[in-house]
Amino acid sequence: MVVQAMSKWDMDTTFLQHDPDRPTGTVKVRLNNGEPTYEISPDDAYDHIKDEIPELPADAPVLYHGSLALRSQQSRDTLKKIKQQLNGDIFIDINLRHPWWKRDTALSLMEDASWVKMNKEEIEMLFPLHDSIDQKAKYMIEYFNLQILIITKGSKGSTVYLKEGEKLSFLPSPHIMVVDTVGAGDAFSAVFILGLIMGWPTQKIIHNAQEFASAIVGKRGATVSDRRFYTTFLSRWYTD
Repeated sequence: MVVQAMSKWDMDTTFLQHDPDRPTGTVKVRLNNGEPTYEISPDDAYDHIKDEIPELPADAPVLYHGSLALRSQQSRDTLKKIKQQLNGDIFIDINLRHPWWKRDTALSLMEDASWVKMNKEEIEMLFPLHDSIDQKAKYMIEYFNLQILIITKGSKGSTVYLKEGEKLSFLPSPHIMVVDTVGAGDAFSAVFILGLIMGWPTQKIIHNAQEFASAIVGKRGATVSDRRFYTTFLSRWYTD
């Protein structure tokens, strides 16, 4: 099913692994007033990512990975091997989903990252002793030497903290009715990375990322099957 979906969208499946013994990871999402809670299945294929990794392209500018798929030691070891090949920078999406996370593991994954994204609840979970979100963010930027820290807030938009000390806040369009926030963070990350690869200015990257994430919260589910939904944004971004 995943392979079929990727092929339909002309996505490269070169690095896709097949596990004949374990299922594809699944998550049951329940919504309460548009806000999700998650039930995540144990011992899935992504807990056993093999270190049989094809050679990365020499010009790969960004390695993007999450933290949930690294709940197992085997997958963490494979990531280490991938990083040894890497010439570019790292973007990590922190996903703290009970009971599948440990604070020490999450913190260690950020040590070699340039960009980190997490939601408001996750930064509170990692750094409960700092008084405000701003203080927590400042500490993270300095301690991990981050270029950018992104804090998403679901239907309330996002706040982006820059290494230089600047703080940028973005709200969803008031014209969009929030249906559910599932996938909003991933949508933000996808456009953020697109902007990095395309060399957009930081302000444009963040504006476009929030614009796209805002549109996603107006849809049911994390993705949209209609290609026109995506091409409308891409056409405008590439001509701006």
